[in-house]
Amino acid sequence: ALMVLAFLFVELFDSFSLLGGKLFGRTLLVPKLSPRKTWEGLATGCAALLLSAWAIAAFIGCDVRMLMLLALVAAASALAGDLTASAIKRKAGVKDYPSVLPVQGGLLDIADSWIVAAPLMVVAASFIGRWWPG
Repeated sequence: ALMVLAFLFVELFDSFSLLGGKLFGRTLLVPKLSPRKTWEGLATGCAALLLSAWAIAAFIGCDVRMLMLLALVAAASALAGDLTASAIKRKAGVKDYPSVLPVQGGLLDIADSWIVAAPLMVVAASFIGRWWPG
């Protein structure tokens, strides 16, 4: 259940960050590492993720604060994974494999958020406690 939740949180955060950046993006977040990420996209992704966490918590009957805390861990770690992968690729002078998936940034662009988010969500969930129902 935690892996499904982690997947859901990371994908929601990434998707709404992209949408918010496209619709409202003006202020660049880290232009040297990721020239299209914006503060507005980050804010949109976080807001959508917190609303989703609230709705999921209400639906499954777990502690809303704990699920929102886990959602913030997912957002922060997904962003950290994305920026870390971007830094590594830039330092190596590689743009990943865009010819394989031209719409995406490449294969690493799909998994970069997971490099950090998956293990950190497991650690965070163990520290948060047994809030999960059942």
